[in-house]
Amino acid sequence: MDTRKNLLSYIARKAYDIGYGADKHFATYNFYRITPNSVSIIALGVGIYQLSRLSSGLSPLYGDLLSFLMIIVGLIGFYVGVTANNIEEYSKSGEELTEGFNKLQRIYSEVKSVEQVDVTEKYSEVEAIVKRAKEVSITKHPIPISDWIAHHSFFGMRQSEWVVEELNLTFFKDKVPSNFKFLLVGLFLIGCFVAGISYYASYGQADNSVFLIPSHRRLCWCVALS
Repeated sequence: MDTRKNLLSYIARKAYDIGYGADKHFATYNFYRITPNSVSIIALGVGIYQLSRLSSGLSPLYGDLLSFLMIIVGLIGFYVGVTANNIEEYSKSGEELTEGFNKLQRIYSEVKSVEQVDVTEKYSEVEAIVKRAKEVSITKHPIPISDWIAHHSFFGMRQSEWVVEELNLTFFKDKVPSNFKFLLVGLFLIGCFVAGISYYASYGQADNSVFLIPSHRRLCWCVALS
């Protein structure tokens, strides 16, 4: 038969799932709510800057960079416009999931404060909350950074210390999103590549022995030096 300790761990796992889900819903809702105004402000600022620089002569490089920025801003605005459907539903689902998280926290406190507890009854209460959470959750979250925001909200702003303590969650393994870890690795590799190319451009010309190395090995050598 399940013990009190197993019950506490189970409640914490479900609270993590539901609380994280609530914060992800709020992240998606806030992105759709804030982005249109942000896009308008950026577009207005770039337009004013371009007009102010026309009289003094805007260099082609800056003109190209601003044009590229406007393309990115336009794509973001288009993406938001295409995918923004029933955004208020994300807020409502987030509120219901937050209510479920708070109920689980109360159940956890009740079980934690006593030595003897009706495990079967508490499992039934938890399962009812989990079932309701699945019913109100929205599976479609088209915003790539919603996971990052949800991690920050759950571990940094929500009262989740009891979940972290019960499940023994660690910073790098559990609190940092997996896709953010891949991004850091990718940026590191790109940095190594750029540093290697820069080193070769600066010092490779002065050392004629570099040109005796085959091109593919030369590139690896430059990256390794970085």
